[in-house]
Amino acid sequence: MAYVPGYKNDIFVSYAHVDNIPLAGIPKGWVETFIDNLSTKLAQKIGRTDLFKLWDDRLLAQNAPLTPEILDALKASATLVLVLSPGYLKSTWCQREKNAFYDLLRSKNRSSHSVFVVHRDRVERESCPEEIRDLLGFRFWEERGKGKEPRIAGEPVPLPDDLLYWGELSELAGKLSRSLEQLGGSALIKPSSGLVPFRDPTAAPAKQPKVFLAEVSDDLYKARKKLLGALEQAGAEVFPKAPYPDTAVEYEQALGRDLGGCSLFVQLLSDRPGRRLHGSTKTIVTAQIESAKSLNKTILQWRDRELDLNEVEEDSQRQILEGPSVMAIALEELQYEVLQKAFPKER
Repeated sequence: MAYVPGYKNDIFVSYAHVDNIPLAGIPKGWVETFIDNLSTKLAQKIGRTDLFKLWDDRLLAQNAPLTPEILDALKASATLVLVLSPGYLKSTWCQREKNAFYDLLRSKNRSSHSVFVVHRDRVERESCPEEIRDLLGFRFWEERGKGKEPRIAGEPVPLPDDLLYWGELSELAGKLSRSLEQLGGSALIKPSSGLVPFRDPTAAPAKQPKVFLAEVSDDLYKARKKLLGALEQAGAEVFPKAPYPDTAVEYEQALGRDLGGCSLFVQLLSDRPGRRLHGSTKTIVTAQIESAKSLNKTILQWRDRELDLNEVEEDSQRQILEGPSVMAIALEELQYEVLQKAFPKER
């Protein structure tokens, strides 16, 4: 039985079969292990293992055609989990699954919030299908340094101390469960007592602070993710909510719209300036801090205290790192400072 009324399946997992081929000596492929772990985490979020239905095609042959059975299962699914990789982009089968689900969303006038992108490996944004290009997704890989291939979390198997793997998995399960509830699944588990939580009618509504947590270079992805989680858990609304376009004019327009409504600008810095915007000499780091200053925002910037500024190659990046608002402190200390600024009365 599906968790969301009106659907046969709650989740359809779309992936390239090449990503599920087990390495020598490993009993299960990466995708199969991922699906098993996601099912467990989702059951823990929802509360029971039998309240939702996840569909995937692991029993099909690797090069089997896209059958009516698969399309029927896809069209009867409330959400799509898409495992993005170079193999996914080269699979016509996967592209047809994606297109079929987006056709379903359009026919029901639903948004792309029902699509969850799992970044299994590094894929350049320009190579992504247009429909999913601006979805933030869940990144299961990390940089290992210049000239090296990225590390794929959970490969060959997820180890207990692989914080990237388990952190992204838990966040995906949490957002999936909330999405299913918003689609109507929560009606299945609402308490029947009729009791309503007490709220003082004279109390003023809580004001949700809006914080701009700047886009970072790849080496700071995990640090930004950790700070993002702390802010959201505390009740802040965090921007940007989706990646911006790569062209300078469109990027700065989107940046200005989001940043204009935020009370606090937070930027994590390293020796890397981030990607350069098309049609401009600016990098994302430069564009973001210049916009924050022009709008007179409260600014908090951070760098690792171990970073040697003399070894920073780009002069413009070194100047930013030497700025008066840059703090060289531990990440935990930065988190405290950010929460103090975002919630000045509560802390």
